[in-house]
Amino acid sequence: MMEDAESRDGVLALVEARYSRAAQALIRTKNMFEIGSYGMFNYPVATPFEDPNFNQTLQEYALGQRPDFPDLQQSVALRIWSILEHASLDIATIFVDGQQEISEFEQVKAPTGELLEFMKLSKYEQAEAIVEKVLASQKRLSGGDRLQCVLCSLRLRPRSNSITNAALDELHALRNCIAHTEGVLDKHLIRQAPWFGSSPGQPIALTILDIQKYIFSGVFCLLASVDSIQKWAGAIRPRTGPLMEDHLNAAKQFASTSTRGIWEARRSS
Repeated sequence: MMEDAESRDGVLALVEARYSRAAQALIRTKNMFEIGSYGMFNYPVATPFEDPNFNQTLQEYALGQRPDFPDLQQSVALRIWSILEHASLDIATIFVDGQQEISEFEQVKAPTGELLEFMKLSKYEQAEAIVEKVLASQKRLSGGDRLQCVLCSLRLRPRSNSITNAALDELHALRNCIAHTEGVLDKHLIRQAPWFGSSPGQPIALTILDIQKYIFSGVFCLLASVDSIQKWAGAIRPRTGPLMEDHLNAAKQFASTSTRGIWEARRSS
């Protein structure tokens, strides 16, 4: 690990900037969902195109998507996971790239031929290769554990929470199902998240409360990674702790009223 305080500050600045980009992208995604839902509910009233047949096609589509607009919900879920996954990988890569001697990492150990190829890479490419190697060795991990596994393998300890982990596990399972089935339930998602339905082939329906749960849980996870690097750098950021608590509390609130929360409440009543 490097010892130069100025270099640590440089790494931290890049990490915090990458977190900020991801947080802004998640806010835009939430806004897109809300605007898209509003437009869907009001679309049949409007006829913005000159071609009446095209207008009719769009109106029929909008009516067919009511009341939940599953296509938009699923697109938003995919986007949220993508933002979280790429931001987590970038943050981990920035951290590894900032170390003084990458070649000393345990993850670099490889047969001589592979090691020689590794040493030909630029320092940032070496960092990317280490991150990819860690991910490849942790294929069974899902959700928040997958997002934080690289930093954990490097002896950082990002904070985790059972509620946010459950939300991100759910989001990851949704992502896999949506990507492979074009948006309908399969047996894997039914087993992992039975609150979405019990019939294979049934459209996956989410709510704005599910989306909020995923976003607040995801931001908490990213903040926890940033917080662990802030501590490594010896930096004091008074706002990080309260911000994490705010997102955790919001995630808990939306978890209780999400599709899963309502399903669990009905089962226990």
